[in-house]
Amino acid sequence: MQRNITPVDIEIAELLYPVLVEAARGGEKLTCLQLIDRAKQRHPDNAAIQKQVPVGLGRRLATVRAFTAPLGYPDLTCLVVQPRTNLPADVFPNPEAEQAKVAAFDWKNVEPAFFVQLGEWRKVNERKAKCDRGTAVQIVWDYYSANRARMPSAIQQFRELLIDEVMGGEDVEQAFAAIVSELAPEVA
Repeated sequence: MQRNITPVDIEIAELLYPVLVEAARGGEKLTCLQLIDRAKQRHPDNAAIQKQVPVGLGRRLATVRAFTAPLGYPDLTCLVVQPRTNLPADVFPNPEAEQAKVAAFDWKNVEPAFFVQLGEWRKVNERKAKCDRGTAVQIVWDYYSANRARMPSAIQQFRELLIDEVMGGEDVEQAFAAIVSELAPEVA
């Protein structure tokens, strides 16, 4: 099942993409924190990127992947590596080979298509029902209360992120599932 791409996913993917392309051109690998920090430095007035933390970044990277994968482009997100292993968090059969493909690919020629795709996703989101903050807070609280026993305690740190996602039209169950899946390696 394809997940819902929210306005926040689109906004942050738009800011991360140029950083990833620059890293690709330089043959660089970046940790989640390095990627976020570079985007924050470039966009100090963007509230969404300033609030971005490593947990939750996976869904933003999945938004970039939702552009590259259907077109058969190399996976730019393979440049985002774990600090301890220097390998991508996602399982790539051969990460070094994928990183080499990313470095050799002509990203400049596909950059306009990425921004066109973002525009298409924005149009889809404009048609979705969104809710105000108060409603989103209630939806997040109701879901959390009903599922508290299954939730890692660290989920509480991501309340604002969950509220933002629900306000943007994300299904509450999917919003929680994305955070829980990213917390799973840390919790285990």
